[in-house]
Amino acid sequence: MNQKIEKEFFAQYCYKFVYVFFIKSVSQAKIDVTRDEVNEFLRKFEQKALNLTYNSFLASWIYNTNITDENQQNATIWETILSDFRRDYAEKETKLDESQFQNGSDIVRQIKFLKAIGYNLSTEDLLVRSSLLGNMTSVYGKATVCGLQKRTVSGRTLYVQNCSLRWALEPELTQFLKKNRNYEALQLAWKSWHDAAGKPIRRTYKKFIDLSNKGAKANGFQDVGDFWRFSYEDADFVTTIERLFFQILPLYENLFAFVRAKFTSGIYKGKFQGPAMPAHIFGNMWAQEWVNLMDVLVPYPKKSRIDVTDQMKLQNYTVEKMFHVADQFFQSLGMKPMPPTFWRYSMLKKPQDRRDVVCHASAWDFFLNGDVRIKMCTEIEMNDLITIHHEMGHVQYYLNYAQQPFLFRDGANPGFHEAIEFEPLTSVRGNSVPFIRKSKMTKKRFCGLQTGSNFIHPDRSRPAFDKVVLLQWECE
Repeated sequence: MNQKIEKEFFAQYCYKFVYVFFIKSVSQAKIDVTRDEVNEFLRKFEQKALNLTYNSFLASWIYNTNITDENQQNATIWETILSDFRRDYAEKETKLDESQFQNGSDIVRQIKFLKAIGYNLSTEDLLVRSSLLGNMTSVYGKATVCGLQKRTVSGRTLYVQNCSLRWALEPELTQFLKKNRNYEALQLAWKSWHDAAGKPIRRTYKKFIDLSNKGAKANGFQDVGDFWRFSYEDADFVTTIERLFFQILPLYENLFAFVRAKFTSGIYKGKFQGPAMPAHIFGNMWAQEWVNLMDVLVPYPKKSRIDVTDQMKLQNYTVEKMFHVADQFFQSLGMKPMPPTFWRYSMLKKPQDRRDVVCHASAWDFFLNGDVRIKMCTEIEMNDLITIHHEMGHVQYYLNYAQQPFLFRDGANPGFHEAIEFEPLTSVRGNSVPFIRKSKMTKKRFCGLQTGSNFIHPDRSRPAFDKVVLLQWECE
């Protein structure tokens, strides 16, 4: 532990022990409190929570954008401090009698959320849990595999591993899975990465889940899944999701059958047997979306499709310009512009200094001073343009609920973030050609197929290969 981190760690824990002493001195009995006293309690909580959350998230950001042992240690310490703080305030909250306040009021809801704000674990267990998470993040971010090179042998195209080339998930493996259609090569790339990133964390992940379940049960939940579902505030949530899933299932089954027929009668004829399809052929490392197969799967392939990748390259688009296009799009809807700190601190592309980073695109809210960021290893292509709009949709949500109390600064429930980002994207995914043309990425007109009273455009199938298949993947 270096001197700076050590001073921060012990300074925070000196504060913590004083604070815990105050908490533990309170009687275990329920305490009658006035509205003003509860508001003061929540105000003090918010003041401390904002600062600790900022420090914890900043340490996590630094680690995710520069994976080193020192940064991991710092992130682990701050996550433990924040988790300790949340646990201790939740313990104090359980001593408050909120039954005197109107059910459904802001006060009651904040107290309810505070009860379930974190994992009820000892400081030692919280530190272990944070360390396990940091270790898994490190393995994921640093994982590389032998690169693949094309060879022609007896007229056949083969791919062989060249371990002098090291491929990371971003950009090499992601681009290879998107663009390559060689069954054996895709299988080798897919297995190599999962062996490198998945197998080393198997035992770590089990320990992490065991500790998470322990902390959730100590908070009165059945397990960590029950803890997550609490945020939806719906006692029938599982039943509701199951009902909706089975309503969508026939559409998914038809889509699955369509895709399987395309594969088995086309590019992958004779490559696999049985009703299931192998995960490595879907153009995505997790087979969670199939949009990268649009060139193979799209209905009416002779019709013009919307893909501005080539046009962006011809027009010398930069990654920064792609983000400005997204920013202008949201402003055109009456939403807020990205603040100056967004452009100063976000990681919009993979660093050139060869440091290890977590490339998985994500939006971050630091809860102080309007500090919002996106972390992404962006490439100049249509799919990444869509992802940019997706992540910026999350940031817009952060900006628009920034004036809410700390405990309300999240999606109305965990599903709202994805729903709110998805709705504007119907203008970007190809469902609204005017946006593409207004952005001057193309002047081309896109014609569909007139069939009776229905107008069919090839890109209308894109949401099916994106969102419908994702629902099945997430429900497994």
